Amino acid sequence: MNRYLATYDLHLHTYYSYDACAEPAYYFRMAAQNGLRAIAITDHHNFDVLPELRETARQYPDVGFFTAAEITCSTPWGDMDFVCLGLPWEPDGEWKKLQDTLHRYQWDMGDGFSALAAKLGGEYTREEREKLLLQYRPERVVRQQGITHVRNEIQMDYWIAKGMIPNRAAMWERIKPYRNEFLPSPPGADEVSRIIHASGGVMLIAHPTDYFLGCDLNRMEELRAFSGFDGIECAHPSTAPQNGFFWRKYCEKNGLLSCGGTDLHAPEENDPLAFSPNRRFAEHLGDDRWLDEICERVQLYYGRDL
Repeated sequence: MNRYLATYDLHLHTYYSYDACAEPAYYFRMAAQNGLRAIAITDHHNFDVLPELRETARQYPDVGFFTAAEITCSTPWGDMDFVCLGLPWEPDGEWKKLQDTLHRYQWDMGDGFSALAAKLGGEYTREEREKLLLQYRPERVVRQQGITHVRNEIQMDYWIAKGMIPNRAAMWERIKPYRNEFLPSPPGADEVSRIIHASGGVMLIAHPTDYFLGCDLNRMEELRAFSGFDGIECAHPSTAPQNGFFWRKYCEKNGLLSCGGTDLHAPEENDPLAFSPNRRFAEHLGDDRWLDEICERVQLYYGRDL
């Protein structure tokens, strides 16, 4: 079957994300096979992929890529995700402090869910979380990053199996009254934006349908004023085309960047845990011009030059 492929995919997760299982080499291989101009591995809350990214890129010398991460940040309107491009290869100074903060956030998130389970009369220990993480992520990565939180669907199904909740929806209903008490807040979007901009990177708000309340201009302006985001992920599997078109027009009017990505968490041909259902590598509606605009602001690397 013929498929429409964009020339880039700037939202991809590997097993360095707490909720993903793909290896970095998979995305480089797919990019090389399909002639993509660029990819970005955007792991959640960390930059731990960078050493492996460098080595993998050297094996695919003609695949363009950005150094990147997807960072969840707090805002006055709730926690939101941002695709950050142009990370330094050797995080130090404020970047090192941010890395430490993001690692601690993941540990505290995991411990928070264990504490919530106890609050609800169940048991969900760190050892149990470790076993769940090792079901879908390499042991060396889990050892490197520590015992974090677990992918939501896997965690919910485990709680169901233990009789702690009757179904997935019930989990969020039951923890809602205690969420702020037990679960940590991520770093503020304004502070993360300042650190990224200080090193020449850019920050684009990811899959923002809920964050923008659809196409609410007032909310968009408020978020931009608070976070200083440089652009919008206008193409994403969860985005209605009409919303993406509206956001792109907003970007053009305000001199902002646009990006597109599939948010894959597993190889599309081997996704036994349904991490990325009905999503295919580089299958999004992002225009080629958007990548040109990003490349004017952020360095695109090639393995041949490393």
